Amino acid sequence: MKNLVLFFWAVCMSSFLHAQEFSYSIEKSYSSDLAETIALDELKHVRFIPYQYDLHLGFQAKPVWLRFDIKPQLVAAATNGPVLAGDSQIVLRMGPYQLDSIELYEPKGAQWLVQKAGDREFVTQRTCPDDTHCMALSGPPDQPITVFLKVQQRGILSVRAEALPMKALAQAVANATGRSSASIAIAASLFFMALVLLVIERSWLLLTFCLFQGVVIVFILSTTGRLQFLLPGATPFLLDNLTHHLFSLRVLMFILLGWATLSQYKPSYLYKVLVSLLVVILLLSQLLIQSGEIQWTISIYLIAAGVNLVLQFYGISTAVDMPRKIRILLVMAYLVYMVVLVGAVLVIFGQLMPLATANFVNSFADWRTNGGPAGIIIFLIVIIQQAERKLAINQEMGKLRLDAATSQANQEKLTERQTLIDMLTHELKNPLGTIRFVLASLKQQTRIDSESLARVTRMDRSVERMNELIEHVAHSNKIDRFELNHEKEWIDADELIDEFTSDYQSERRFALSIEPGAQFHTHRNMLSVVIENLVNNACKYDDHRVPITITVRSTADAMLFEIANSIDPAIRPDQSKLFERYYRHDNVQSLPGMGIGLSLVETAAEKIGAKVSCLVDSHMVTFKVEVPR
Repeated sequence: MKNLVLFFWAVCMSSFLHAQEFSYSIEKSYSSDLAETIALDELKHVRFIPYQYDLHLGFQAKPVWLRFDIKPQLVAAATNGPVLAGDSQIVLRMGPYQLDSIELYEPKGAQWLVQKAGDREFVTQRTCPDDTHCMALSGPPDQPITVFLKVQQRGILSVRAEALPMKALAQAVANATGRSSASIAIAASLFFMALVLLVIERSWLLLTFCLFQGVVIVFILSTTGRLQFLLPGATPFLLDNLTHHLFSLRVLMFILLGWATLSQYKPSYLYKVLVSLLVVILLLSQLLIQSGEIQWTISIYLIAAGVNLVLQFYGISTAVDMPRKIRILLVMAYLVYMVVLVGAVLVIFGQLMPLATANFVNSFADWRTNGGPAGIIIFLIVIIQQAERKLAINQEMGKLRLDAATSQANQEKLTERQTLIDMLTHELKNPLGTIRFVLASLKQQTRIDSESLARVTRMDRSVERMNELIEHVAHSNKIDRFELNHEKEWIDADELIDEFTSDYQSERRFALSIEPGAQFHTHRNMLSVVIENLVNNACKYDDHRVPITITVRSTADAMLFEIANSIDPAIRPDQSKLFERYYRHDNVQSLPGMGIGLSLVETAAEKIGAKVSCLVDSHMVTFKVEVPR
């Protein structure tokens, strides 16, 4: 009879369990003063310090002991069929993933059941494929249970924990995995957007942001445990060290991102030196990670993150020609970052505990730092720069259009002036020719009357001056109107030299040496200006002691024209000033001319790519013109 009663009681209790669902509350407490080798039975008598929310203790040299008093709470009766016993098994979830070592001690009668987890532990199979470590408890799901945990973290110790039935584990893991997947998707999207922009517009800022996002993506994979699945052959120790390397690199890349943003606006030299020094320090800190000095490394990049804020504000204040919108945007962004940084540091070192929840911040290495805020700022800067550049281009185009209209108006005026000059020079040449003919007749008739002859001679010199001025104006006008798109032509050297020396042949003043068959391949109008002015110049200042020599010969790259005449040492010119406009020796002021002939020679030669040079010694002046083939 007694056995029958026990059977019915067991059936009723089993049905009751199968018809109920539980949730669990945890009373959490910790102790950071216990020895690593304390006897497990003594833990029940140790005084633990209660805490709420998540646990943040900063740097801890020794392992921290935790006590969790897990109590079931009846939620509701099941309405969707029986609940299996395995579905109500209690699962303890611990995070974040970068906890080095977790040892769970669960009392089982007179014995202790031990489970191990952590990112530096060799675990053959993870219960939770998200950013937590899950351990199933063996105790009954409807009874309170107390467990002890020894947690070791080489860096900053942050612990979050929850207990839930096995049935609810899948949903919790799915939610966490969805959040981390969204974070990775956002980070990857920002990376590819920046990559596309980099291809379109190459800039140091976008390149730096691409590198920054690349580090962020790998960092998220590492801190959520996904890198372990991607690299199954890597040891836990290697992956744990890689996480610290990535965190340090993320801080370094954030500093370089600020540098890349300001570098185009020429911040002060001191800013560049200090940022370079900060980057070097962070690079050297990578060696500390390999030597196991994680706390020193974290301290360095926390300090570097704070110092970087001061440096960036200094760089913004010293930047030159930075658009006002970008300056305001950067100042506001760094102010927000400063608030977040200070708040995160206070939380991870045990302050602002109400904020230390999984809904706000899990640790300073929160996986939700996916580069989104930095990406928004960078893309806004690029958009502002594009708008500023477009505005500058529009202004420049407007200025160019105005300049083009002004140039067109000036060109029309120049054309009108050149036409007028052509007409005036043509109209003036005819009466001057008549006057010169009359003066020549008067000279013949007044040879006996010396006074009349002197007057006629002065009139003749004035006419010569007018004629030379008209010739120079005509040549200058011809040079101004010349365009290089005219076709080159072959010019016979004999014919060209004879054209400009025939008026002087009666005086037998020339000694010609022209290479047989010599031809110039150039623009006839400009070459005529050059040779005509050089011949006239030689005849004007020659002292008649020796003939004027003219030589035409070919070289490997050019046709060479040389003309040399003897001069009176009293009028020996300054060789450095010969081609200056209006230069004339003091002793030749009575001769016709205005000192612009040789400047016209130089200008005309430049038009056709020829090179003019001059050599002056005590008794001779030699001009050399090299006309390219």
